[in-house]
Amino acid sequence: MDLREEFNKIKKESLKNRPATDRNENYDNILLRLHRQYSKDEVVAASQKRLSEVQIELGKWKAYTEELEENISKIKISKANFENIITDVTNKKVIEFRQEFNEIKRENLELREYVKNLLEKLAD
Repeated sequence: MDLREEFNKIKKESLKNRPATDRNENYDNILLRLHRQYSKDEVVAASQKRLSEVQIELGKWKAYTEELEENISKIKISKANFENIITDVTNKKVIEFRQEFNEIKRENLELREYVKNLLEKLAD
């Protein structure tokens, strides 16, 4: 195995967890950059470029976070509305059941009186 193949093998093992965009870079350019001495202006320009990329990515993450927070607040509002709807429906059902119970109770009393009257007529 020559040195180039050995290098490629080591490189593949060490770069497994790097992002996909970095893996696709031309490896010869990477080696050239490692040996080259950059000027101060080039370093500053590269740093500023990387900083702007990070700021853009940070802006995307902030927007995503705000979107998630908005969704959470919508879910909380939806949950509260749902609980209110359930409470309202339950209250209406309770009122309906009470009214029905009172009607049945009144009918029961009327029937008892009717039976009592019939029994009195039979006794006479």
